[in-house]
Amino acid sequence: MAKKKKRTAMRKLREVLRLHFDSKLSNRQIANALQMSKINVYNSLSRFKESELTWPIPEDMPDTELQAGRYSGKTLKGQEDILPDVQYIDEELTRPLYGARLQACLIFPVNSFA
Repeated sequence: MAKKKKRTAMRKLREVLRLHFDSKLSNRQIANALQMSKINVYNSLSRFKESELTWPIPEDMPDTELQAGRYSGKTLKGQEDILPDVQYIDEELTRPLYGARLQACLIFPVNSFA
């Protein structure tokens, strides 16, 4: 089962944005200062840039509004949902031996007995 990505706390997001825009720190410096990964810093900044929000964020903006603007359903580049090819899957399921194995995997997933 894939890990669910944890959202960055809005308090940390505000700090990431402040360090990036006001202090002009690099992603690595921000990650070290806030004890978070560089990828998390990059993703936070990317999502902020893709949103309609601008810097500086008003001090009285509630966290719920900031979160709604940041996670407005937009995906990062290269992370669009890809639908499976249903026709290909159906053809594979009808093959004699391979189809039976695939059906068994669908019925009894590997991690279901753990």
